[in-house]
Amino acid sequence: MLSINEEFQYFNEKDCNYKEFLNCQKLLKDINTLTVPKRSVRLLSAKKIEKRLLKISSDKLLAVEYCLVFLSNLVHIEFISNNEKWKSLSSKVLREQIPGSDGTYKKVIEFLLDPIFSFSPLIEVKLNDRETETYEVGARSKQYRLSSLFFSNKVEIYKISNSYHKKKRLDIYLTKIIESKNNLIVTNLLNIYPKLTLPVENEILAEAKRLVKMKYRNGKGKKLTILNGRKKTDLVDQQRIYLEDSLKLFRYLTENGFKYPSISGERSGGRVYDSINMMPRFIRNLIKIDNEKTIDIDFKCLHPNLAVRLYGGTKKYITHELIKDKLEMELNIVKEEHLSFFNKKTQQMKQSVLYSYYKTNEPTMLKNIIADKNKNNYKITSQKMFDLEVKIMTECINRLNKVGIDVLYVFDALLVKCSNQKAVEYTMNQVVSEMGIYTNVG
Repeated sequence: MLSINEEFQYFNEKDCNYKEFLNCQKLLKDINTLTVPKRSVRLLSAKKIEKRLLKISSDKLLAVEYCLVFLSNLVHIEFISNNEKWKSLSSKVLREQIPGSDGTYKKVIEFLLDPIFSFSPLIEVKLNDRETETYEVGARSKQYRLSSLFFSNKVEIYKISNSYHKKKRLDIYLTKIIESKNNLIVTNLLNIYPKLTLPVENEILAEAKRLVKMKYRNGKGKKLTILNGRKKTDLVDQQRIYLEDSLKLFRYLTENGFKYPSISGERSGGRVYDSINMMPRFIRNLIKIDNEKTIDIDFKCLHPNLAVRLYGGTKKYITHELIKDKLEMELNIVKEEHLSFFNKKTQQMKQSVLYSYYKTNEPTMLKNIIADKNKNNYKITSQKMFDLEVKIMTECINRLNKVGIDVLYVFDALLVKCSNQKAVEYTMNQVVSEMGIYTNVG
């Protein structure tokens, strides 16, 4: 680990504010703490697997900790209401987390996939219809999930103790801070974290009960449900989000401090992920800024209007309601389909309920999108839209910060103090108008 003087010198050389770094540290997760599946530490400490662990590293403790790092990547997906629980993990990220010129991370995966724990592995890898791993070079990473050994959804905290491992994690962390120092979204988040008041669980429960009575559904059309001891399989409609899962995710994201905001790669357009925008919306909306209630402000039907801007469309101010009326279908179906329509492969787009609308009303735009997918990659469309979305939100945050308004970034939306609502709405509308994008907030 670096001494205080070495740490200060490191930041000084990188032209970073050391005082700001120390302030952030008080609110952020300890980089040497892992949230791992319950039982995983005990299973990996078993005497009978010691020889297998030594194939990963001659240092048994380091081998165990590398395995725990991999497992920690899969924990949060267990709290999301997703029946299959798969998580994409890129080799780039794994090489960073589990360093080694000899392909150490591959040895970890091979070990975790081996059914040596009561004839069961610790993880599973997703297979396609041909019974091969789901992987496309430059397009799709392999997907993993925790095995049935961990279906209890319980977690435990592990403190990393191997000195070499701690040094490597500190290097990664410091690099992340240096890389993000010029990212306005990240610096805005770090500035606002000390001003936040998170809801306590009793508040969340009360809000959930209120929303259940209102038959609340989230943006994906999933119904909020309180299990109260019932099994999920007992419920006929499986399109649900569960309070119990939401609380587990909330604890995971906040109990030991906020995760340092993470800037996504080129394929995700540089979107920023943090503890706030990863939590369920109905919980996030209970957060207070400067002890004041907040309001969520987002653009109407942003991505379809971004597609119009990027691919030569002609329609202005496309809305979900407009398409609902044209296609005579339920609004939640249109909203849900729009979440993935532009990210689909060409053949999948043609099978979508939205395809007929765009073929009739935006034939040139649709032709240009398909041509771009065929020339580059089917994900190029969403990549370009995410990139433009990030540019929009960065400019909105830039203007608001200049007049003393800090905001919480939630991808294409901002969570702000109620007293700042009008100022934020004005700025967001102004930015998209100047960028030639025909949508507004609402």
